[in-house]
Amino acid sequence: MAGLPSGTVTLLFSDIEGSTALLSRLGSEYADALDAQRTLMRRAWSDHGGIELGTEGDSFYVVFETAPDAAWGAVDAQRALATYPWPQGEAVRVRIGMHTGSPAVHGEAYVGMDVHRAARVAGAAHGGQVVLSDSTATLVAGRLPEATALVDLGPHRLKDMPAPERLHQLTIDGLQSDFPPLKTLGSTSRLPVPATPLVGRDTEVASLVARVASPDTRLVTLIGPGGTGKTRLAIAVAERLWTTMADGVYFVPMATVTATESAWPLVAESLGLPPEVRSTGDVAAAVADKQALFVLDNLEQVADADIFAAELLSASPRSRAIVTSRRPLHTSGEHEFPVPPLGLPAADEVADVGTSPAVRMFVQHAQRVRPAFELTADNSAAVAAVCRHLDGLPLGLELAAARIKLLSPSALLNRLGSVLDVAAATTRGSDRQRTLRSTISWSYDLLDERSQTFFRRLGVFGGGGDLAAVAAVTQAEADALDAVSDLLDASLIGVVDDPSGEPRVVLLETIRAYALDMLAHSGDHESTRDRHARHFLAVAQHLVPMLEAERYQFAKARLGSELGNLREALDWTLPENEPVSMPAGRRALGIELCAETGIVWASAFGYPQFEGLPFTRRAIERDTRGDGVALARCLTHASSRLSIQGKWGESHDKAVLAVAMCRRLDDPHRLIDALNVQAIIDSERGAVDDARDAYEEALMLTRKVGNQIKRHEVIADMAIFVETHERDYERALALKREALALAHEIGSPFALVLDRHNIACSLRLLGQLDEALAQMRSVIPEALKLNIPSGLMYLAEDFAAILAERGEARLAAWLLGTADASHKTLQAPRPSPQEAEIAEPMATARAALTSDEWDAAYAAGHALPIDEMLQQALQETG
Repeated sequence: MAGLPSGTVTLLFSDIEGSTALLSRLGSEYADALDAQRTLMRRAWSDHGGIELGTEGDSFYVVFETAPDAAWGAVDAQRALATYPWPQGEAVRVRIGMHTGSPAVHGEAYVGMDVHRAARVAGAAHGGQVVLSDSTATLVAGRLPEATALVDLGPHRLKDMPAPERLHQLTIDGLQSDFPPLKTLGSTSRLPVPATPLVGRDTEVASLVARVASPDTRLVTLIGPGGTGKTRLAIAVAERLWTTMADGVYFVPMATVTATESAWPLVAESLGLPPEVRSTGDVAAAVADKQALFVLDNLEQVADADIFAAELLSASPRSRAIVTSRRPLHTSGEHEFPVPPLGLPAADEVADVGTSPAVRMFVQHAQRVRPAFELTADNSAAVAAVCRHLDGLPLGLELAAARIKLLSPSALLNRLGSVLDVAAATTRGSDRQRTLRSTISWSYDLLDERSQTFFRRLGVFGGGGDLAAVAAVTQAEADALDAVSDLLDASLIGVVDDPSGEPRVVLLETIRAYALDMLAHSGDHESTRDRHARHFLAVAQHLVPMLEAERYQFAKARLGSELGNLREALDWTLPENEPVSMPAGRRALGIELCAETGIVWASAFGYPQFEGLPFTRRAIERDTRGDGVALARCLTHASSRLSIQGKWGESHDKAVLAVAMCRRLDDPHRLIDALNVQAIIDSERGAVDDARDAYEEALMLTRKVGNQIKRHEVIADMAIFVETHERDYERALALKREALALAHEIGSPFALVLDRHNIACSLRLLGQLDEALAQMRSVIPEALKLNIPSGLMYLAEDFAAILAERGEARLAAWLLGTADASHKTLQAPRPSPQEAEIAEPMATARAALTSDEWDAAYAAGHALPIDEMLQQALQETG
């Protein structure tokens, strides 16, 4: 044959899988089917420059000048075959293999190992599959046909080939992508072919490879809830280890068996033993001399799985095993490896989102159903939210991404309320993984009744709970540790350390949704919810007073851990739409919760400062008694939050009601709080005399009841009033120093930082700029440790005012920019007295710079996180 291309070429072989069986089924119509197959494939070859070198029966041998041409030809051929109306509906399934090399041209043919290698690659494939050698895949990567992808199948031993060959599958959108293990010799040949590349598991693969390869390790169990990707990870590790195992790697799927008697035949099948050699003794004899790696997939439901794994390794003393299971085997020599979900994006910007392993997997699966899908600035936030909603579970990401064919990411996000029932594509084989619900049910159904009850009740926890809370709410006081241990073994919960170092039980949100669903149908949903709300009311009553004293940091950290539980308790006791059947006692519990937790949401403590306000409004509206301590406290909290939002009229009305109610209740401690809030609001509204009277009365009451904590609060706030409204800077400084002395006495870290910050402001107003700067510089490191957003915000703008008066205009613009960004983020308008105090120095700073210089410095500060900006300002002024 003249004119054969020389040099580097791609050789392609194909044939019909099961042609003899197909002939027997089609009879006389087989010839028509064969003619149609030849016509379709010849058209595909010629369309991409293929030259036929040989056709025998149902096979083809074709050469292409380039690897991409060969890939395009194979894709077109498989698509044409898949859509052709075959006689009697009997699909003609063709396997295609290709290899790129430089065979020698001899007459009208090619000779050399490259020809034989290409034939062996094709022989390894299954009907409908396209397999490429590594050299072909390298040349095709980046130039793939539309709606296709390469999947690395790992190294394989090919018959008569001196060295292993790394093979790849060319998957075609819309056509079959899951195939049995390739038909090669041993090792990786016994592993299934993953449909997509592994994403985001480099660290886990490297760690597992090192662990399995260690001389001291023979059994490693990958543990995790359903859908975390244990099987895919195990296959990837086995692919990496096959060269270390003289007799290969074998994959044993065990999801369908429950007894060890059924497990041994599956091992025999994986080894390729004949049907009559399937007994335990036969398998043990077959593996006795092997040095192999067995991947035992899905052992959690197999009775005596520990005995089975131990007997297999005992029968094959040079072999090792990787087990995937939702629970550990608890057998001697087992190394447990918890498989975490994929990493989630920390922010919503497209650059941050795109690096997240969970997002990368979502995009990969989305592109399988919508090839043009891309992560953009417009959809990155929605994609990130979808991945967070699904806890980074690979199964959930795959199931949800399939919906991108019809839905935008934002539309998908809006429909994830029924996340447990997001269904898999119809081609997915395993019923237990067709939805997240079914994969969690698989683990739940393996629990005994006691553990099922315990698991259901854990669903009421938002963000988990410590052992004391878990025991109280689930009523498992006597055996809470055992119950936690059982669910931990079942991979239905996790355990982390809380801020005090104690264990904390946590659930993935997808698993928690399942637990809540089961609880709702169990008959003890309401009683469990009520116990949960009562417990966290007691927690708040214990911790909230510590926020005002020396245990501030401990209480802040603990309350921060329990925000999710406080939300759950408030949602249950004060729902947005209260049912007619709501028990009065439950509503009263909600009002008590609001009264106790109002300070928790205060901006001073760094929590979402307005999150509690809707609950507080509901508590006020629904209190049917109309004159209790809890209602008075709720009115005070609401008044304080509303004032920060600049809603002075409504905040004033609620403060007046709170003061009047506390007087009627004759509760001086609560009256001090209400008067202090009213004084702040009156001063902002311009009612200076009313504000002064309220402060004076509150201060008198603190002396009367001997409450130093509240005395500190009143004096600190009164100092600001004297400074901003009476312009008596000397008296204001004296009051602030008195407050600082009280802060030392009560030992509150928050109060110490606040008072030192306030003293720096007074020193600036008195013209003592060096002292003001020194004071401010000394307090910033302590404030950064506390990390209270609103505190850092006011610190930044007051620091800016000091620097402005010292002539450091650029730094002042930086700090004002970062402070303004915080005001926007916290939804907290700058109070008018504060606006007035910094207006003059900032005007001076602005005048010292050109408009462009000011804008550039302000924008730089606006873009920087406030903690970084303060650190930088410290360095600049050091």
